[in-house]
Amino acid sequence: MNNDTISRQAAIDAVSRGCQEFRGIFAKCEKNLNVLPSVQPEIVRCHKCIHWDRDTVRQNSNDERWWNEAICERYSNEIWTSWKDADWFCADAERRTDD
Repeated sequence: MNNDTISRQAAIDAVSRGCQEFRGIFAKCEKNLNVLPSVQPEIVRCHKCIHWDRDTVRQNSNDERWWNEAICERYSNEIWTSWKDADWFCADAERRTDD
């Protein structure tokens, strides 16, 4: 046997020790994660967002019913993407406080 090889059993033992160490580290991390508050952001629908301009709700010209969409002031300079459905949401939403 040369210096670069180890027995099969020695390799298995080394991997087992590594797994046990990893389990211990993982258990500590998992315990710490359980005390942290949720990091999932709140989902705010467009019609509840401060950027959704209620005064710009538009009508459908075909049957004269109200569409449930308005201009998002955050993206109002981008004409093709500024109209947002009331039930849509995005990462830039900020909840209105007057609802």
